[in-house]
Amino acid sequence: MLRQVNSAIMHGTFAILLGVTLLLASANNPGVHRIFDLSERVLRIPEFPAFVARRFVAKAVFWFDQGFVLKKELEALRDENTRLKVLLASKEKKKGQRAKSNILTADVTLRRPEEWWVSFRINKGSRDGIRPGYAVLSNGFLVGRIYRVDADQSWVKLLTGSEMLVPAVVAETRDLGVVAGDGKGNLRLLYIPSESPVKAGMNVETALVNEYLPAGLAIGTVGALLESKDGYNTFSVKSKASFSRLYEVQVYIPGGDAK
Repeated sequence: MLRQVNSAIMHGTFAILLGVTLLLASANNPGVHRIFDLSERVLRIPEFPAFVARRFVAKAVFWFDQGFVLKKELEALRDENTRLKVLLASKEKKKGQRAKSNILTADVTLRRPEEWWVSFRINKGSRDGIRPGYAVLSNGFLVGRIYRVDADQSWVKLLTGSEMLVPAVVAETRDLGVVAGDGKGNLRLLYIPSESPVKAGMNVETALVNEYLPAGLAIGTVGALLESKDGYNTFSVKSKASFSRLYEVQVYIPGGDAK
């Protein structure tokens, strides 16, 4: 047993010495260098897929991070662009389009009790130049929009209805939001950021929607804070139009199309 152990130690020592000797002898041998280079190339073959995968993952992570940052910057630029468009459109509409538009007075001819805060009918229609989407005012404040037109009469969807949503802007801060009804005669201003300086008494106007509902039409003033949730505030809106006593209204007809 001892002889076997000693023999193994001697063979191992001899192998190590022989390997070191060959290594020292071949240090300046070009043939050995070529063998080492070939071995390196062969060993790189199974490593190449892992190398490519690692580079791909690193690039993907980089582009994902960059894409996230760019998306945030793009959203901020879009918000700012929208605010500037609303501001510019509001000024242009007030200076230009209103001078070319007509206000057509109409009488309220039907208002059903079961749809008291939802809709009513007026005695003007397509023969008078009215089209679906036109704004309807009372005492200078938006109260609804035309949604159905016959030859001699039209139906108005009230701003107080729960299905009515109108993009709006707070004049003093240029914060964008949405004015909605609750179906009970009340108006609310939604989606105002919690950090916004909007407060009671500020003016609420229509934001730019289209030529039928231009920017700058008065809706009312900011009322009490009703709710603050998920980073947004909801305010009540006070209108100087009396939604419970609508006998006569004015239809805003852009471009002077009234007949």
